[in-house]
Amino acid sequence: MKTFFIALQFLTRLPVKINSEILEKDLNNSLFFFPLVGGIIGAILLIPLLLIHIFPIKLIVVLILTLQAFITGCLHLDGFADTIDGFYGGKSKERILEIMKDSRIGSIGVIGLIILILLKVELLSSLEIEILWKGIISMMVFSRFIQVFLCNIYSYAREFGKAKHFIGNKNYIQILVTFIFTVAIIYILFGYLGIILISLSFIPVYIYSVIIYRRIGGMTGDTIGAASEISEVVMLTTILTFSKLLLT
Repeated sequence: MKTFFIALQFLTRLPVKINSEILEKDLNNSLFFFPLVGGIIGAILLIPLLLIHIFPIKLIVVLILTLQAFITGCLHLDGFADTIDGFYGGKSKERILEIMKDSRIGSIGVIGLIILILLKVELLSSLEIEILWKGIISMMVFSRFIQVFLCNIYSYAREFGKAKHFIGNKNYIQILVTFIFTVAIIYILFGYLGIILISLSFIPVYIYSVIIYRRIGGMTGDTIGAASEISEVVMLTTILTFSKLLLT
């Protein structure tokens, strides 16, 4: 259970206390629980839907995204902005990594965040309520699986860093276990069409990872965070594309 609480502590700002010593292997093994924690976050994000008969849908969606930012501490939004800044402003690997390490956010990063949030608002607002709640859980579970997948197929792009405990261990059992969990959850929500949603959503995220790898030779915490945000948008886009079929 310790590794579950480590995953919960890392991915959220929920009050989690771990009394025993945390070893490096514990940090890596916590990846097994990332999609589960994603599902827990997704379930919490459904709370604003209780106000669906009181407020307009776009206000509900803004409340959902605000709650998401609060629960996650904007961890992956920060990584997304840093990645945008780094790859826009840097030419060499060293310069890209240097920019991403800077705690200050650049103008292109701000613009990227605005576009990302607007996309989420429009995508979530466009979904019928019958599949909106399913989409929220699906995007949270899928995006956390993507984190596990990328952490295990790529090496760490930096020599040192906090994310090194998670990235580059090549534990393919983690990929298999979290993939089965992700498929099971989305299949329960959407039936056989869930398999199609996962398959189509995976492709653009994998293309993103290849581009990152070719530029800096691996992954960092920021690029993993960016992948998580991108995968949420991609999953929502795929769900919206097939929404008529999902409603039948």
